Amino acid sequence: MGITIRQIFHLLMALVSRFIAMIRWWNAARILGGVLLSLGITSAVRGFELLHPGSFDLIVFVTEFYANASTELVSIAITILIIDGLNERRSAMERRRELILQMGSQANDF
Repeated sequence: MGITIRQIFHLLMALVSRFIAMIRWWNAARILGGVLLSLGITSAVRGFELLHPGSFDLIVFVTEFYANASTELVSIAITILIIDGLNERRSAMERRRELILQMGSQANDF
């Protein structure tokens, strides 16, 4: 009772389809976001090391970045709210166009 060729083929096809889905998920914006996130984290830690040579103290690190982090979180929240509002507005306009198109149609199906 071993693994059949058919089972191996199905496993490989499942892996290939997952890989393709993962590649589709990584568009240019997500790649750029990942690169910028890595650069931001690297520069934050490296900058802290340059300002505070010696051992790394997490308490001091958090204290130093508290004001900057809270400002960034507020700006991120505002950006998300603006983008979400614009996205809802676009979605409502698309839905309105669809309904107008359907009302002009000769088909009266439900």
